[in-house]
Formats: sequence, C-alpha cells, structure tokens
Amino acid sequence: MSAEPAKAASRPVEIDRLLRLQSRLDIILDLDERTGRADVRNSIVLDLTRTEVVAAQTDPPILKSAVGREVMATVIHRDFRTSETTRWGWNCRILGLDNDYRLSRQNSEAISTAAVILSAPAKNELHKTNIRQAYRLEPGGLGQMVEVAVSPASAPVRLVNFSAGGMMLITPAPPAFTVGQTLAFKLAFPEADDLDATTLTGRALVVRLEHQAGDKIAKVGLKFLDLNPDTSRGLQKVMHYFMLEEQRRRNRDL
Repeated sequence: MSAEPAKAASRPVEIDRLLRLQSRLDIILDLDERTGRADVRNSIVLDLTRTEVVAAQTDPPILKSAVGREVMATVIHRDFRTSETTRWGWNCRILGLDNDYRLSRQNSEAISTAAVILSAPAKNELHKTNIRQAYRLEPGGLGQMVEVAVSPASAPVRLVNFSAGGMMLITPAPPAFTVGQTLAFKLAFPEADDLDATTLTGRALVVRLEHQAGDKIAKVGLKFLDLNPDTSRGLQKVMHYFMLEEQRRRNRDL
C-alpha cells in the first residue's frame, strides 16, 4: 500500500519525536485512492525496537489472515511553537500478532496485552501525508438516531456525518460559531441495538463554515482534537457498527 505524500513542504521530523510509547498510531488496512476512504484501525504504541513497532490490538481486531500484508501506519505530530498539526506515515508490514505480549518496560509485575507487531520505519522513510483517515458515515441514512451536543452551545446543531477524524454539523444560519473555535462535544448512540448506551466525548476544532446569503442553515466542519485511546476505540467501534448496518441494509434491498 502506498499513499501520496502531501504537497506542502515541511521540515523533516525525527523518528524519535514521532514514535513514542503511548502515542496514538493509526493502522490503515485498505485505501481507495479515488474516494479517499480508508479502513483505519486506531491504536497506541506499546513498545519500540530498532526493527519493530508494537501496537495495541485494535477494535475491531486485526485478524491473523492480515499477517504479512503491507499496510500504512500514521502518527500525528504537533509543533507547539506554531500549533501546526501534521500527519506522518510509513509503509510497513504486519509482522505478527501476539495475544499475550509482555510489556518490556514493566520492571515489577509482568503485564501482558494483545498486540500487533509492525515493521519499524527506516531513518528516512517517514513522509508527510494527506491521507484521509476514515469512512465518512451518514447515520441518518441507516434510520439510526445519533444525538450530538457541543459546548459552548451557541446554537442548536444536528449531525450530518462523521468519521474517525471529525464530523459535519448543520446549524441555523448565519452560524453562531467561528473557524478556529474549540468546542467540547458529546456523541450518543442510544438506538444502536448491538451496542451498549455508547457516549463519546472530546474536543473538536471548527475548521470550516459553509453558507451563503439567504440560506436558512449552515454547515459546520469539525476536526477532532487529541482523542484519548478509549474514545478513539469507541469511535472506531461505532463506525464499524454503522458500516455493518449499512451493508445489511444494502443486502436486504437486493
């Protein structure tokens, strides 16, 4: 698998500044270059060696049949001087799975967890990428209710779609939000039959406003900021649920 490097020039970032223990890691199993849609599994870095990156097993899990596949792994880098956030990636192979991986940094009582073992990037292999992170889902098309709330609650909002990287809302025009504003959000999925009463919370940045003079509604594009591992896994689980529901619906319509 390969991804087109981002066109914008950027100063190289050292590997040890990108790959650190407990940093977020996205494993991209499949990518449709035409649509920019991808099967992305969210994870975190558990251990590092010169040749391997050990990541937490994902949810849904990566299966044994994927061992040996070439995939892409990406990490986020934030420059605290400029507040610029960039995504860096490398092509790698899934070297193996370990359902009882023992964390090497634990010096006392041994701790084990399920892990995915990836090949580590070479010194100059990391490249800046503009790859899209996930399928953009429209839960309304599935007949499922998704409750969304943001704060400060400047105006009522309704969810249009969402992905692993962000979401699109609609709100009365002119919008009571501004580009660059940071909001706290809550997504709830009370009618997802195969899920518990899932509620996801976090912060998001307003990155886009779309409306024209005379419009009654406006679109608000939000980018998720620094989701913790539990929220990232919960979001991926919900997305997987909706994708399965969409597939079931299409099969019933055949």
